[in-house]
Amino acid sequence: MPDLLSWSFPLTQWAGTPVRVHLLLLVFAGSRLFAALFDPAGALQGLLETTSWLGILLAVLLIHELAEWCFASFFELPQEEIRLWPLGNFAVPSGQTFGQSPERAAIAAAGLTASLALALASGLVLYLFGYHPEWNPFGEPARAIFSWNPAGSHPRLTPLSPAWCLIWFAFLNWVLFLANLIPALPFDMGRICRDWLGGFYRDREISPYIARVFAGMLGLAGLFRLSFHKPGGLILLSLALLIEWLVRNEARILEENGYFEEGAFGYDFSQGYTSLDAEASRVRPQTEGTLVRWRQKQSEQRKLRRERKTAAEAMRLDEILEKLHVSGKASLTREEQRFLVRVSQNLRSRKS
Repeated sequence: MPDLLSWSFPLTQWAGTPVRVHLLLLVFAGSRLFAALFDPAGALQGLLETTSWLGILLAVLLIHELAEWCFASFFELPQEEIRLWPLGNFAVPSGQTFGQSPERAAIAAAGLTASLALALASGLVLYLFGYHPEWNPFGEPARAIFSWNPAGSHPRLTPLSPAWCLIWFAFLNWVLFLANLIPALPFDMGRICRDWLGGFYRDREISPYIARVFAGMLGLAGLFRLSFHKPGGLILLSLALLIEWLVRNEARILEENGYFEEGAFGYDFSQGYTSLDAEASRVRPQTEGTLVRWRQKQSEQRKLRRERKTAAEAMRLDEILEKLHVSGKASLTREEQRFLVRVSQNLRSRKS
């Protein structure tokens, strides 16, 4: 994938799964903080509010991705590294893009379900205390409406007050849920659609087509909102351009046989281009620059991690088989039985 889409910075790890902050999240936070300097209530007030809701946004993103990670870990499904951007995990085309996999689709659905449940639960609590939370994704959650206020005023809540934090928490979970319903990468519904479509006829044409249709719809909606001076027009246009950019770069990956992503379509570039000698004429010459060497280094590290994981699974398999031989099937735990089932399924898929 292009270098701009891979720029991220390490944040933490969840049992070996890297959690990184994508460049787009840093750009978004920086732009919001800069805009806060011109807040009508004052620069200090604007910075305080913006910093607070950005912190809540980071917590919401981590909860969303933690739900997916817990689901994948419970069912022992492989989980790639997580790149946090303002709307979840920045998923890009990779070697696991194509191929029917309801399990991976269920992982993405777990994050959607968690965000929706938290938004509805928080909204219910706010309604019980007399607040009307903001459900318009382009609205202003900093202003709450009290249901018992006859004047219908919109008082500005104190930043970091319990009601203010809960209103922002509900709003951001709701926006995260709505955004990830877009059936295109890098959104969760895009991953779900691709994993469900995988294996069907002309899958490699259907998924980009769906993404482009919704990119066009977002672009038209953005132009409409800009024409009528409504908020959110630039955001919708930016999302449309981002989706189109990902679709174009995926087409480029396909054309170049997976140059940008090691092993993305069955080739291993960690040892150079020897695997493409038979089709060398189809690959445009590349310059061995710093970014290319960095990509190759990343590919080697990913290959090393996979080799270590394979060796660990082989050792674990030997231990379970020895236990099965000595004590019988009844002595195996549920986790050990699931491990054997998963290994046997992997072996059958490799043979097929």
